[in-house]
Amino acid sequence: IYTWQNNQMSSVTGPMKSMSYIMPIIFFFVLNKFSAGLTFYYTVSTLITFAQQAIIKRFVDEDKIKALLEENRKKNASGTGGKKSKFMAKLEDAMKASEEARRRAEEERKKRKK
Repeated sequence: IYTWQNNQMSSVTGPMKSMSYIMPIIFFFVLNKFSAGLTFYYTVSTLITFAQQAIIKRFVDEDKIKALLEENRKKNASGTGGKKSKFMAKLEDAMKASEEARRRAEEERKKRKK
């Protein structure tokens, strides 16, 4: 049930989708050969994860989140996304400086060839 629900929420396709169904079965048989704690841990962990997902799905409105994400995507695409973060500003400055250094180095190479 957990694997099916998790695959519905993600965009996993092809071999990875089948692996999400096969791996729990493989883990069950592999971990059964070891001490009982591993199988117990894996089972309890899966049950807790399933409960977490059920609680999150109950309290989180997916349509509201999707609408908010779509709104933000449109803002960013139109360039009216608002103030940039400090990290983004520093990243853009570093990219501009790198591009300028590359351009200067290329100009110097052209001068040397002449």
